[in-house]
Amino acid sequence: MPKLNEYYKNRKDKKFKILAISLDTTKEDWSGFVKANCPDLLNVYDLKGWEGKASIDYFIFATPTMFVVDKDCKIIGKPMTYEEVQKSL
Repeated sequence: MPKLNEYYKNRKDKKFKILAISLDTTKEDWSGFVKANCPDLLNVYDLKGWEGKASIDYFIFATPTMFVVDKDCKIIGKPMTYEEVQKSL
């Protein structure tokens, strides 16, 4: 997450957004992580951890799990590494 945060922060064109969905179960854990690792990204949570809607709907079984989504909200890629994210953007 820190690498993605720096990448996004340093991009001039910003023709994309990065959304981070937390699987934390307390607001304090989520807030602390965001402040330390990815304050420039869009960050959301539902505090339900692995039982949350995002985990269930998108079959999340490990973190981080990343998706590249187009302007129509269609998943067009599932990069496994930071470098793969960079290439897809």
